Amino acid sequence: MPELCKICNKTFSRLMLHFRLHHPDQYEQECVRAMDLFKSGLTLREIVSSGKTCWKFGAALNNMLKENGIDTGKSRIKRIKNTVNNKIQISKGNIMTSNTIPAPYDSANSSNPWLLNKPSHPPLKDTKGNPLTAEYIWGKSGQDRIDLLNWVFSYYRAKGYPLPILSDSELQSEYDKLKSKNPSCVITNGTIINSNATGLNIAKHFTGPLFLNAKGGKKTKSCMEVFNDDESFKKVLRNRMGWAKSKEDGTDRPYVFAIDDDMITQGMRSSGLAYSVSHFKPMIAKYIYSKYNVKKTIDYSSGWGARCVAALSLGIEYYGIDPLTSGKINEMIKYFNGFGKAVDGCSEKLDYSVFPSVDLSFSSPPFFDLEIYAEDDKQSSHYTNYNEWLEKYWTETVKKCYNKSNYFSFMAVEKVSKNNLLDDMKSVCEKEGGTFAEAIPVKTSTNHLSNKKTTGRVSKKTEFLIVYKV
Repeated sequence: MPELCKICNKTFSRLMLHFRLHHPDQYEQECVRAMDLFKSGLTLREIVSSGKTCWKFGAALNNMLKENGIDTGKSRIKRIKNTVNNKIQISKGNIMTSNTIPAPYDSANSSNPWLLNKPSHPPLKDTKGNPLTAEYIWGKSGQDRIDLLNWVFSYYRAKGYPLPILSDSELQSEYDKLKSKNPSCVITNGTIINSNATGLNIAKHFTGPLFLNAKGGKKTKSCMEVFNDDESFKKVLRNRMGWAKSKEDGTDRPYVFAIDDDMITQGMRSSGLAYSVSHFKPMIAKYIYSKYNVKKTIDYSSGWGARCVAALSLGIEYYGIDPLTSGKINEMIKYFNGFGKAVDGCSEKLDYSVFPSVDLSFSSPPFFDLEIYAEDDKQSSHYTNYNEWLEKYWTETVKKCYNKSNYFSFMAVEKVSKNNLLDDMKSVCEKEGGTFAEAIPVKTSTNHLSNKKTTGRVSKKTEFLIVYKV
C-alpha cells in the first residue's frame, strides 16, 4: 500500500522519487548524506540498510551517485576498504569521521602513480628545504604523507589565500605580450579557439579577490568559502597530494601534483568542492575589436576586466559598466594610462548619457542565475525567473546600447537548462531593430559553464559570438 508523506500528506510509492518531485530541498539533503556515506567507504547495500538516509533501493541510489559523477564500481569500494593504514572498520552505522584521514595511495597500494610535476612557479619547500614536487610527495607514505599534508595546510592558514598578485615588472611583461600578439591567432577555419590566455593574468591581478568569492548558482561554494573551511580545504589538499584517482586515459591511477600557489586554486575546481566562475579571454576581445576597427567601446558587463585590458592594449577608449568590479576596472585603466572609465551601475538601469557614442557595444553578459558574482540586488541573478531576466535585464540593456552604438555584440552558449538562451537573446536583438551581421562559433575544450557535477545545471558546450548592425 502507498505510504503517506509526513511533509505534505500526499501518498507515494517510492520515497526518493516523491522527494525529488515535491520536496527538492529534502531530496538534496538526502543526496548529500548518501554521497558522504558512499565516499566514506560504505557500499550501496550498507547505505540502504544503515538507516542513516531515506534511500530504500540500491538501484535508485546507484543512479543518483552516477548522476553526480561518482564512480560506483565494486573495485573502488574494495580499494577504499583495503587502503593501507586505514584502521577504520567500515560497518553498519560506523563511518569515517572528519577527524579520520584515510591513508593516501602510494607504492604499497598502487603501482601506477600519475606524477604531475610541472608547476607554473617553484613548488613550496618543507621545513627541511625539500621542494614539494610530485615525486617527493609520492615518496611519503602513510602517516608521513598525512603529516606533510597537515604542514601544507598550516602553511596556507598562516599565509592566507594565495591571491594572483603580479609585480610591476610582471604586469608590464604580460601587457607587452598582449599588445604584440596578433589577434588572428585565435581564429581557425572560421572558429574562435577559446584557449589563448595571454593577458588574463592582468585581469586576475586586479579583480582576483572578487573573482574568488563568486560562485555558480545557489548550491555551490566559492573558492574562498572552501579555503576558509578547514575540512573542505584539507579535502582539496588530499585531492592534489595522492588521495584521489583518475581514469581519464582508461587507466586507474592516483593524482599526485607538485604543490604551489596556483595548484591551490586548481585543486578547488578539480576536486569539485568549489565552483570557479568563468574567465573571458582578452585575445577574443582583441580579435573582435580589431575586426570591426573599434576606436571606442561600451562593455555593458565589465566582469573581471578581460575586455578592458584588451581594449587598453589597442589604444581603444573603454567605457565599462559593472556593479561589482567597476572600481578595480578603473584601477586597471589608470595603471596602464588608458582612456575611458568604468561606472558602478546596472546596464539595464544606467543613464547612458555618461558615455559618448561608440563603434561597438560588446560583452559576455551574465546568464540569469547560472553564475552568482555577489549577493545583492544589483546582480542579474536577483530577477525572479528567466523570462523576467530576458525582459527586464537583457531587453533593456540592448535598447540602451543600441542608442549609443554602431554595432552590438555578445557571447553566449546555446542552451542553459531548458532555456534556449542564444535564440532568446538573438530574438530580443532583432525585435529591437538590430540587423544580424554574423555568428562566430567559439570552441572551448572544457566548457566553463557546464559543471553539472558541482551546480546541477547543464549548458551546451557550443558558444557563439554574435554581432548585430544597429
